[in-house]
Amino acid sequence: NAVVKISTLQQGQSAVCPRCHHVLYTSGRWSLKRCSIIALSILILMPFALTYPLLSIDLLGEKIDASVWLGVWKMATQGFSYTAFLIFICAVFMPIVFALLVILLQLSKMMKIQPRNLLISLGYIKPWVMFDVYLVALGVSVFKVREYATLQLDVYLIAFVFTALLTTLLFIKINLDDLWHDFYPEQKPVTESDKPLELCTACDYTFLKEDQQYDHRHRAICPRCASLI
Repeated sequence: NAVVKISTLQQGQSAVCPRCHHVLYTSGRWSLKRCSIIALSILILMPFALTYPLLSIDLLGEKIDASVWLGVWKMATQGFSYTAFLIFICAVFMPIVFALLVILLQLSKMMKIQPRNLLISLGYIKPWVMFDVYLVALGVSVFKVREYATLQLDVYLIAFVFTALLTTLLFIKINLDDLWHDFYPEQKPVTESDKPLELCTACDYTFLKEDQQYDHRHRAICPRCASLI
């Protein structure tokens, strides 16, 4: 572990590790309240973006309405169950849970609750949120299909595009490390010392090895999030 001292940052600046160049802190973060408003907007738009037709395809005189949920269902029933499951997880389930967790974090902050499990869950779920990838795939499909079929865009495509943009914006602006520091501020900030250090990979908490705690099975755990070290 490398101990890095972060100086005061100007607006738009970011502090990075001089060794691995990992972003340690950024001054452009949004407040949890603003992020929760974005998350609520995502949940409002989700039913329109997922269940209603995004575009209509006129193929050999037959009109086909295409929606995210209908596409997942057809793939699942036509022998592509694994692909349908992955699309459901990455483009439907995880984005919804991601937005819900952000809202629950704001409620926890209002109720002055330390949401350890919510923060850990957010860390696991965030890499699986790929709603924007589905938007890119939809755009590629439109250009491919238009070569041999007539396409008609539906008004609900606007809801889908806005949902994808808001999800991407929330993904960028929510900072899990800052949330850990907000809910669980460091009791003993680590300074330059010859004492051995430990790093929790679950919450990115650096602490002195002497402050390490143990569970009932005498396994080493993080003093902040109680995850196994």
